[in-house]
Amino acid sequence: MPRPNILFLIADDHRHDLLGLVGASEVRTPHLDALASRGTHLTRHHCQGGMTGAICAPSRASILAGREVLRATAGLGIGTPEAHDLAPDAITLPQALRSQGYRTYGVGKWHNGTAAFHRSFDDGADIFFGGMSEHTAVPVHDFDPTGAYPASAIRTADGFSTDVFADAAIGLLDRHRERRTGRLAEDGQDEPFFLWAAFTAPHDPRTPPAEFADLYDPEQLDLPANFRADPVDTINLGERDENLAALPRDPAEVRGHLADYYGMISHLDAGIGRILAHLEQTGLAEDTIVVYTADHGLAIGQHGMMGKQSLYDHSIRVPLILAGPGVPAGQRRDPLTLHADLMPTLLGLAGAPVPATAEGRDLASVLEAPVLEGAARQGPREIVHAAYVHRARMASDGRHKLIRHLDPIRRDELYDLVADPGETTDIAAAEGSAQIIGRLSASLGAWQRTSGDPFAPTA
Repeated sequence: MPRPNILFLIADDHRHDLLGLVGASEVRTPHLDALASRGTHLTRHHCQGGMTGAICAPSRASILAGREVLRATAGLGIGTPEAHDLAPDAITLPQALRSQGYRTYGVGKWHNGTAAFHRSFDDGADIFFGGMSEHTAVPVHDFDPTGAYPASAIRTADGFSTDVFADAAIGLLDRHRERRTGRLAEDGQDEPFFLWAAFTAPHDPRTPPAEFADLYDPEQLDLPANFRADPVDTINLGERDENLAALPRDPAEVRGHLADYYGMISHLDAGIGRILAHLEQTGLAEDTIVVYTADHGLAIGQHGMMGKQSLYDHSIRVPLILAGPGVPAGQRRDPLTLHADLMPTLLGLAGAPVPATAEGRDLASVLEAPVLEGAARQGPREIVHAAYVHRARMASDGRHKLIRHLDPIRRDELYDLVADPGETTDIAAAEGSAQIIGRLSASLGAWQRTSGDPFAPTA
């Protein structure tokens, strides 16, 4: 059996519950729904925040390095370049596959430093080194085999970002198919690919093309159940995201943001659909593992927030769909998982060794285990953790979540995620909560110390 190709699709700002396959969602995502139907949807996948308001950078670093977030970047100085760049000692996912004979390609957004990109990829196209841009004027580089990527080589991509990156991915698939055919004819060697296709949608500015903007009438959209006009007091109004809508939050304005957000997601889904259709048409689909996830979520009205700079579920839970060789079809699994777990899981599916620099957990046992009707699937993690700059830390066992606010407000919040998925009722002071807080707090402190968190408790 040939080694599987890997197509890794990652969005920017796509919240976990905004998929058509999630029954309560108003968002239309037929192509992602179809992908899930032939694969496995993992419903409790988390990013872990980071030491910068640009949560995209540490989140992607965690995926690429296979490390939990505070050890995935080059440094922990709040908002510094080091908090965005990949740890220089980390072997990246594409780098690990490259060492095993994979041909690696990079497309789209890369907010983790040019040096890490250079050591990770053999080829690429339409590479955006940055955090955000106008979707109709993305500054991109062609692949530079020297790794220099000078500012003088930047050009403005022609078209909408999702279309630009989808077209680039399709072009590289064709280039790889030609290369593979030539190699097989020349020396009989097969060469699988790893393609990292990183989109900037549905990140703002949320300006979906008219066809997709017209799918959603703001007046017909529901506000989130945990919508607030007056934001929670822990909001960071210094973050750019929170100034995208007026205070107090106006329901009509928030519905307008939701319509644009949903339109961006549906357009992204269509772009992904074109890539997946091309895989089918070229005969690559059967031998290709497809991953879909996002760097982080987004509030848009939940808790009165607009951005992702918090540790509520709307910000730290993201979609995760796996499909292809070695992945059960039509399954939904509910373990607690992290971005760091994707590297060892994919390397395991590819039959490649996991580098010693990685620390994520292989999810093979979750994917392979038989499904018990009505039972949540247990995974290799009992508790997951997250951090947001100097302001807050989080520990969750999937049933209860502790958010420890450090600055400028100091207090603990505790939520029952089963009874209160919107995290609106703080039960930290309720009878019986002290023991839960104690257990989660002990786990959180241990994680902070192990991670080198500068705000870790001393004991």
